[in-house]
Order: sequence, then structure tokens, then C-alpha cells
Amino acid sequence: MIKNYIAIIFILPVLLLTACQEEFDLDAEPPTEADAAFSMAAGSNGPNYVVFTNNSDGFIKQWDFGNGTSSNGDEVTAYFPFSGDYEITLTVFTKGGSISSSEVITIDQTDPEICNVEIFQLLTGGCDQPEGKTWVIDADRAGHFGLGPGSASVGETFTPDWYQAAANEKIGGGLYNDEFTFFLNESVFIQETNGDVYVNSGQKDNFPGAVESPVGDYTAPYDTPENMNYSITENENGDQFINISQGGFIGYATGINTYQILSISETEMFLRVKDAANADFAWYQRFIVKGFEPVAAGFTFTVTGTEATFTNTSINSTSFEWDFGDGSTSTEENPVHTYAADGNYEVTLTASGAGETSQITQTVTIASSLVALPLTFESQEPVFTTFGNSSYQYIDNPDASGINTSSRVLETVHGNETWAGLFTSLTDPIDPSTTTLLSLKVWAPQTGTFRLKLENSEDDTDFIEIDQNVSTASAWVELNFDISGAIGKTYRKVVLFPGWNVADAGTFYVDDIQLKIGLPLTFETGEPQFDVFGGSSYGYIDNPDASGINTSSRVLETVHGGETWAGLFTDLTEPLDIKGTSAITLKVWAPQTGTFRLKLENTEDSNDFIEIDQNVGTASAWVEIAFDISSAAGANYRRVVIFPGWDVANAGTFYIDDIDINE
Repeated sequence: MIKNYIAIIFILPVLLLTACQEEFDLDAEPPTEADAAFSMAAGSNGPNYVVFTNNSDGFIKQWDFGNGTSSNGDEVTAYFPFSGDYEITLTVFTKGGSISSSEVITIDQTDPEICNVEIFQLLTGGCDQPEGKTWVIDADRAGHFGLGPGSASVGETFTPDWYQAAANEKIGGGLYNDEFTFFLNESVFIQETNGDVYVNSGQKDNFPGAVESPVGDYTAPYDTPENMNYSITENENGDQFINISQGGFIGYATGINTYQILSISETEMFLRVKDAANADFAWYQRFIVKGFEPVAAGFTFTVTGTEATFTNTSINSTSFEWDFGDGSTSTEENPVHTYAADGNYEVTLTASGAGETSQITQTVTIASSLVALPLTFESQEPVFTTFGNSSYQYIDNPDASGINTSSRVLETVHGNETWAGLFTSLTDPIDPSTTTLLSLKVWAPQTGTFRLKLENSEDDTDFIEIDQNVSTASAWVELNFDISGAIGKTYRKVVLFPGWNVADAGTFYVDDIQLKIGLPLTFETGEPQFDVFGGSSYGYIDNPDASGINTSSRVLETVHGGETWAGLFTDLTEPLDIKGTSAITLKVWAPQTGTFRLKLENTEDSNDFIEIDQNVGTASAWVEIAFDISSAAGANYRRVVIFPGWDVANAGTFYIDDIDINE
């Protein structure tokens, strides 16, 4: 019986859209009382169904049934599940204007079938609970409040993919002290806010007195409307909705008063509501019956070597079952478990209490010998943790060509989530004081974005993310990520998102993850490590003479040693690519004129090098000098050696900047 009524409610708006194509005519006769007159008759489904008919020429006919529901059309059927008096109002629109008429009808008895409708039983407690059922937000469990896309593809389910609140995260926002009571009798809805509500930022102007909330969005004073009702409707897909009248709402105020019921049971209800200010957003809220104490499994863990220590954070639980993912189990509340080997283990905790159970699974990574950059995968196979249904393994290089002829590489198959990827933790935090570039080589099945994330392994809210574009598919390319945002941080976790923002992006190969020291060396954010010789020393300081050709902030300072050949050198991550280049340039501030020598050297063969001298013709000012390296084409030179004040002992203090390679 209910389903027939609901189907009518959803079909008739189509007629309204068609009728709206009519236009008003200022010269037309205004409508008369006869145009708004209507008749009523008993419906075929029983005495609680009434058929209303209007035969006028109006092109829009809007019906308000006085029970919290409405409809449109010439002939409509309304369902009145409860006895009582209802004022029926019809508004008819003609080319000459609009006119309304009202009439009160009496429903003699409550429909006995209403007690058997499951959705009403679950929402209100049914006929056996005349005091109604009161729902509150499920604040003590994570995921009670969330955000997801405003629409989904055909066949996809609605889930809060973008954000889910932690337990009690919104304390002080005005959400957790609200109660919502649904009565079966006369579809009454009561919204108790205890004086304030939690308001979406797009709705703050609609709530006088709204102020920024300490937990995001806005908190506003609010007096609930009187005489609110609810109705249950259903669309053509069988999805059910709660509709609140008089501007009332459930929980978070988004400007929408219709809530999709994603799930409902005797004790829990999960609702989805659109965002009036942003059609791309949908908000999710989980409610429980007031007084219900749900069981929720939860745990945290720390790992030292091969030993994992588990801390149980379950609520309303009295017994626990642990599965450590290696065949071992425990019933202790806070167990300590030692693993036999490195790897990723799926640890499951089942918590029980008051006849209920709850289960949670997390991945525990055992990496007793953590690794440090660079990660070349030639002799080491660090343990990665995958997410978004990705997988990984180590294989022989499937395309040992181009810029990567190494033997072993990391293979990862992208998962079906757009954010799929994998991560590993390093022995020590990344130190960007020596260089602000982190590079890796990737072989991608398609062009697109590769995202790198560096994260504090003890605080997952402390991180940086950098995107680079993979512009060539099916070939090894090198990506360089500017990690200057990591300066001063303690980032040990390296997270890789190959195929970022694409689901099932295919198979990727990754190699040579390393901090990269390469030209140019500008010293603005990175401070590469130099080795000194001949009694020299060096440091990084603010530019002591920010004028002329060099107004940069930071420079390299070196005090010349007591030997005539004193100087300093640094090793680049990779050999210089000298093809198509002719010179290395640098800026120098010298205390005296004289010779500046540059040496490029093969780090694997000290007999393989070139040396070039240039004259510094101006003292106590920044000058740029260029070294002709055209003779080094094809050489394997990684070491850059500089001899300021060549052939002079104790030549003084020099400042150097912007070492670069030029065509």
C-alpha cells in the first residue's frame, strides 16, 4: 500500500516540469473559485487512501495534503496513515494567475497496516512505541561524520571517500548535543538542539549569529520550528528518503532537508544528504538510538624490530580475539607479538560485548632492517605497505634501456582506487639540508601525474605532497621533486602514488629513489655537503654583498687554506650530462684578483679528469666566470672540485653561488 503512494509522489513531478513550459498572459482572464474546486473519493487501496481530482484548465496544480506531503497533477492519490483532521490545499496556476482553495477532511481510523511497515518500525519504534524513537549522532566511533562526492556512477555505492571524522572530533561544534525523535503517530518529528547547531560554511548566512566553530565550519544559535513532520519517500531505484518539513533538519545543516537512508537497523542509521551550496558534495552521518552503547573495535600499535606492541582502543567491549596475520592468535587485551620475519601482516581484532561484535583490520609492517636513501633495489628489497588495493614485488628490469640499465627494479600494480599506492619507512629522517631535490626513475604505462608524499611516521597529519608529470609512457624517465618543504621536519615515511587520480592505472616500474645533488647549485634552500682539503673550510651564510649580478639570499663561504692547492669538492648524484653544453658557470666574490681553477673528475677513476682555469679580474665584487668543458663530452664526471685562489696560500675568504651548466 505504501509503495503505490510513494510511486505517485515521484512520477507526478515530471508532469510539473512539462506543465511549466506554459506562459502567463497578462491579458488572460484571472482564475475563478471554480478553477480551484476539487472533488475527493475513497481510494481503491483502503479507507486511508483518498483520490483528489481537479478538472480545470490550469497548467500547474499543486496539492498540499496537510500531512507533510504534497503532489502535483489533475488527479492525485494521498495516503493518510493516521486518523485525524487534515486541511487539503490546492493551488491552480492559469495563464491569468493563480488561485487556491482548502478543505478539511477527516480520516476516521489509523491504518492498521502502518504497524507492519518495516521502515516505520525501525525509524520510530512502531505501534508498540508511542513515545517515539530518539536518535543521536554516533560520536564515540570514527566515521560518524564524513564527506564524499555528490554523485556516483551507475552501480557504485555512496561512501564518504574524501573524509571521515575521528571519534569525538567535532566536540564543541554543536552537533553532539542534538537529539532527533520520530513518532509513528501523525508522522511527528521533534528536533532538540539544546540551543545550537552545527552549520555548513555555505549556510552560515542563513543562521543569524553563526560563528566559526573550533572544529571547523560554523556553530549557530537555533530555535527549532514547531509542528514539524517527516515523510518517507522512495525513488524508482528503491532508495528510501526521509523528508523533514518546516525547514527542520537532521544533524549537520547543509541547506537540504531530504536524507537518503543508506542503512537502518534497530539501533543504527546511516544517512546521506546533499550540500545546497556545492552540488559536488554529499555529507554522511551515522546515528544511534539514544542510550545505545555500540561495540567498536580499535587498536594502535608500535613496532620495534620484529616486535609489535598493540594497544586496545575498543569501546564497550569485554572480550577480544587477535589474529596477527602469521597464524598466531591471542585473547589478551593488549598483547605483544614477535614476528619471525619482515613483511606486511594483516592484523585483525574482534571485540565483543553485550551480545555484539565488531572487527577491525590494519596492516602491520615489520622491517627489522630499515633502509636509507638511495633505494636502488640492486641488493636490498625494502618492505613496502600498499593501499588502495595496489601490489608490489621486485623483478629484473623489464626494459634495461635509456636512462636505466640497472638489473633490479620495483614493480607495482596500481589498485582500483584513484589514490592507490605504497609506502616504506627509512632508518633516519630525510635530511633536505644537503639538497632539496628527491629524484626517482619511473616506467609508466601511460602519461599522467606521479605524486610523492613525505610523512612524519609518528604523526600522519604532518606531511608534504609534491606532484610531477610523467610526460612519456613506456620508457624510463626521471622525475625530480622539490622537497624544500621538508626542511626542519622529521619525515621518515616515503609514500608513492604512481598513476595518481586514476583507478586501475596499470603496472609501473620504479627505481633509484634518492636525494639528488645536481647542477644548478644555488644554495637558497639546499646546502650540499662539501669535502675540503689543503686546510680550507666552508659554510653557508647570508649573502654579504647582495648587489650587482648577485642579489640572492644565501651563498657558499669558503676560507682558503694554508696550501696553494687548497679547495673543496662535492659529488653529484649522477654524472654531468655534458652533451650539447659548452660551459660551467659560477659567480664568485674574491678578496683579490687571480686564478680560479675548476676540476671535473670521474669518481670511479681518479686519473680521469679535466681542469680549467679562469681569471678573476675584479676583487671585492660579484663576477661570473665560465669554464669551457666542451672537451669533456661523453665523460663520466660526477665530482666537481673548485680551487678558489689557485696557487696562493691563505688567499682569504671567498663567496660562491649559482654553479650551473650552460649551452
